[in-house]
Amino acid sequence: MTSRDGATLTLYGEHREAFGRRVRALRRTGMTPANLYGRGADSVSFQAQTRALEKLVTDGGRGSLVELTIAGETHHTLLRGLQRHPVTRAIMHADFYRVEMNRPVQTTVPVHLIGDAPAARLPGAVVTHLTHELTIECLPADIPAAIEVDIETLVELETAIHVGEITVPEGVRVLTDGETIIVRATHSRVSAAAAEEEEAAEGEGEAPAEGETPAAASGDAD
Repeated sequence: MTSRDGATLTLYGEHREAFGRRVRALRRTGMTPANLYGRGADSVSFQAQTRALEKLVTDGGRGSLVELTIAGETHHTLLRGLQRHPVTRAIMHADFYRVEMNRPVQTTVPVHLIGDAPAARLPGAVVTHLTHELTIECLPADIPAAIEVDIETLVELETAIHVGEITVPEGVRVLTDGETIIVRATHSRVSAAAAEEEEAAEGEGEAPAEGETPAAASGDAD
């Protein structure tokens, strides 16, 4: 089972004795093989319920702190690797990295847009969310469930919010390039194309240049 407490998830596993060809039979029972590794400790092979792992990923386990309990012993971890079947996308294997609570770690967290962009109400406008994850560094206990970005500052078209402009929780350092665009407001392709056609049509009807007669300008002179 998995549960969520702020940005911390929990997962329960048990020591694994199935290796090699026996792993396929293990998966048929609804269990997924996994490994736990980290600084200064031996790797531990364990297994967890496949459904619990799927829920862990859905709840944000790719970036959140995971309290992994194996045979009654709890470890603070991050989900560092996830292998899926190329066709069915079922989880085939998972790797968890044991972290030290007093040592900063790097991880990725999702970006959630909040508020309404006034620019979205303008004719022909489109608001595009371009960056969905940020790489951050912080203590494991400070890992946020997500970074929230208020888009109410997008008032005009052809404006954007960059990574360097956002506010993040205390203790969190963003490693993603500050010039990276998170969200932007632009003209839709349809409206931009219509505007170009309109400008072209206006150009065709412009007055002749100075020194030209209407006939010469149109190319119809004798």
